Amino acid sequence: MAALRSPSLLSKDGYPQPSLLPGEIVVAKAINVLRFQTMADRKSGISGVLYATNFRMSFLTRNPSAETQLNSVFQSNPDLTEAGEMYSDMQREMHIPQTCITEILYYSSSTADGSKVKKVLPGSRMSSKVHSLEVRCKDFRVVRFGLKFTPKKDHVKMVNAIAHYKAPTSIVLLFAFPYSMAQNSAENGKARLNTIPTFRTLPDWLNELSRLQVDDTWRVATVNSKFQTCPSLSEMFVVLASLSDSDINRMSLHYIDSRLPAWCWSHPKTGVPMLYSGAGSNNYYMIMIIHDPLLSLGQKAYFLRRRKTSFFRALSLIPCNTEHKEVKVINLMKTCPSTKELQQSFLKLKDLCVLETSKDFLGIDPHWLSSVETSRWLNYVRLSLVAAMDVVQSICCDRSPVIIKENGGRDFVLVVGSLAQLILDSFYRTIRGFQTLIQKMWVLGGHQFPFAL
Repeated sequence: MAALRSPSLLSKDGYPQPSLLPGEIVVAKAINVLRFQTMADRKSGISGVLYATNFRMSFLTRNPSAETQLNSVFQSNPDLTEAGEMYSDMQREMHIPQTCITEILYYSSSTADGSKVKKVLPGSRMSSKVHSLEVRCKDFRVVRFGLKFTPKKDHVKMVNAIAHYKAPTSIVLLFAFPYSMAQNSAENGKARLNTIPTFRTLPDWLNELSRLQVDDTWRVATVNSKFQTCPSLSEMFVVLASLSDSDINRMSLHYIDSRLPAWCWSHPKTGVPMLYSGAGSNNYYMIMIIHDPLLSLGQKAYFLRRRKTSFFRALSLIPCNTEHKEVKVINLMKTCPSTKELQQSFLKLKDLCVLETSKDFLGIDPHWLSSVETSRWLNYVRLSLVAAMDVVQSICCDRSPVIIKENGGRDFVLVVGSLAQLILDSFYRTIRGFQTLIQKMWVLGGHQFPFAL
């Protein structure tokens, strides 16, 4: 994503304005907005301008630093205040992506009474007066704004704009679409060296295989071009070269949601691979085609064999596995929590981290650490890291091919697989590499983002 700079120019009306990304447009603007300090009263704050765009909401004061560069609006913004000034611990410039917002609450009167707070529901449009606004984020931030001195005509427009883009009713309202179109138009067909690969084209996969020095033991399969083999996998994925398209189709029938084992990484020096898949049935078979010279020319003998025996044997016989070590299967259903357990744990952690008043903070502070432990979130993080290290140990030390599996094959396998690749591959620890990893594992891996957020 292009770098952002703090606004160095004022708009025609004399107010600071954000530096917009390609395809980004301002949809609402509110002046004389007060930003209140976290967990403080709503009687005083720092004044600025609140913008809502199709990508983010931005709060700017009249005197932000003109030379401060923000590499990403997702990062924690630097403190741009002057030392010793009132509210010096509050950021003078703040950007929150619309998709990072979980809830919008507002008060219609000056009394911050719980009975007067109202929630803006997705898809609804409000028409009442707004005295103060509260924005809750996925990163546990709670940001409060006062609109007492803002022109009334801007109240409803601002809230409706944020509500519209934080939970878009259509996928085309996501900022990725106008941003991509604007970038393509600006570059006018020129080669883009820093473009993140989508892995929806053959060259992207071939470049990744080449980067990891993968030999012809593996191939890019296009059998899923119409998503008939596996609706949740990408149109192209990497499999053993010894598997034909018909073999892949037959294998997919015996996995939950057709999530057959797919390649995701290989050690560039040893070639030991990492694969991920869904769980399979206990009684699954695969038709093995055996060429027998005793048969008539062109004829083939078909035998039913357990797929676990045939596929795993083929994987254990790949050239990099010179000692023919057994394939290591890491079953995350036995070691990691279910998605339901993880969601419950996250909600408990969120309740402990999102505190509205100093009274709430003082009440929970004496037993906060024990409450975090009770939520089991830290334990689930530990289990994920242990599983990732198990993958790393098998690939680097044991030199055994690894298959990471779980029921659906697109939740914890992506977590553990991504963590293992971050440990094993320094490229993924760069900004571009990390974006590539997210695209390869999470987007192409078919993670159900709308149901998990």
